[in-house]
Amino acid sequence: DISKLNTNNALYLFFPQDGATVGCRLPRLPACFPFLFIFLCFKSFFPDFLVMFIQIALHSVLSFFYILFFAFLVTFVLLCYLS
Repeated sequence: DISKLNTNNALYLFFPQDGATVGCRLPRLPACFPFLFIFLCFKSFFPDFLVMFIQIALHSVLSFFYILFFAFLVTFVLLCYLS
């Protein structure tokens, strides 16, 4: 069933999951939010290299989504224009 597949594996991020496969499923993402909240509140207690690493990781994930979104947008516009 393709709709079930889309809801379960809707979105893959670059985080290891279940050892064998690479990807983080969308329903598991809210589990990351408390850690991010704690991290943002107590950022001064973390070592500098850890802060930098987490900020780079978040930035790369966000830019990956922006690239994906713009690629989808350009493809959609081209398909509408060419048809």
